[in-house]
Amino acid sequence: MPERGNHSNFSHLLLTPWASNISFKKLIVRHGSVLSATCVWVPTCGTRPATSGGEDDGGRVSPLPGAARRRDAGGRSRQRPAAPTGLQAGAQARPLRSFQLRPVFLDHRVMMGVTTTYNTGLRYGGPASMTLGWLVVAALNGCVALSMAEICSAYPTSGGLYYWSAKLAGKEWAPLASWVTGWFNIVGQWAATTSIDFSLAQLVQVIVLLGTGGQNGGGYMASKYVVLAIYGAILVVHGLINSLPIQYMAWFGQLGAFWNAAGILVLVILIPAVAKERASARFIFTHFNVDDATGIQDKAYILAVGLLMSQYSVIGYDASAHMTEETKNADWSGPMGIITSVALSSVFGWIYLVALTRS
Repeated sequence: MPERGNHSNFSHLLLTPWASNISFKKLIVRHGSVLSATCVWVPTCGTRPATSGGEDDGGRVSPLPGAARRRDAGGRSRQRPAAPTGLQAGAQARPLRSFQLRPVFLDHRVMMGVTTTYNTGLRYGGPASMTLGWLVVAALNGCVALSMAEICSAYPTSGGLYYWSAKLAGKEWAPLASWVTGWFNIVGQWAATTSIDFSLAQLVQVIVLLGTGGQNGGGYMASKYVVLAIYGAILVVHGLINSLPIQYMAWFGQLGAFWNAAGILVLVILIPAVAKERASARFIFTHFNVDDATGIQDKAYILAVGLLMSQYSVIGYDASAHMTEETKNADWSGPMGIITSVALSSVFGWIYLVALTRS
């Protein structure tokens, strides 16, 4: 028999749902543990709606068939009402969770990652390491995404990776596995966020330079201290955006997904159209650059460094796992968010990369 999970966090809601105005519509239980629940709000008019198993007695709870009996302080036996289901909660009940996780690839930063690290791929290995290396990295990321999606379906909780680690490592190693995974994850999030925002600050520096006449035309070249100030302001703005309520976060997510997709589409069409010279297919897929101006002669090492561009551009697909518990149909939408994100990011990123290299 599987071990029974600790249901203490759910017991109050399961036994007296009207106390919190919540009715459980669906519980997903695996191996004796409650993993997720779909809930609806019950109208807060001071009375509970009548259910099919009992009569409405003016707002008080009527005994329902099959309800467990228990004794009160005076020793008298009384029935404990069963929780009404979501269908019994009334036609006026509305979904508790208004945010639905959509399979987006905003968090993968394809356009940003390729654009900011393109010079690295071009220097270390050149076109071949970028175009063919992207496919290799995409295949490996796909394997990781499929594994994560399967685990996410079994444990669709907001804890994400560190909760999975605790469950999969077993009772003895759960604290260490969860601690290590959690710290690796948060440090990676810090590094990714800071690098992205710093790249944006450098992009602002270049935009200002070009907009004021360019480097040879007397344009304004912001100093490193000005760039750091811009970088700090961007961090603050992004922190404030991430502190907004979930409905605004959903809107920003959809806007970002559209902006990312539209940006890639426009650049893929625009860049080759305005380019005066175009590289051949042979150059794009076979030319391997070993002249990196750093003195490195080992081709394997050059290729490994060049692959960093592809790996940096397709990251963050665990974001779906962190947001799963805030979504509808968590055991489906979370895994599908992971899989479709990696698939779409890999396809659109490769197309964008080939368009840049060909121009």
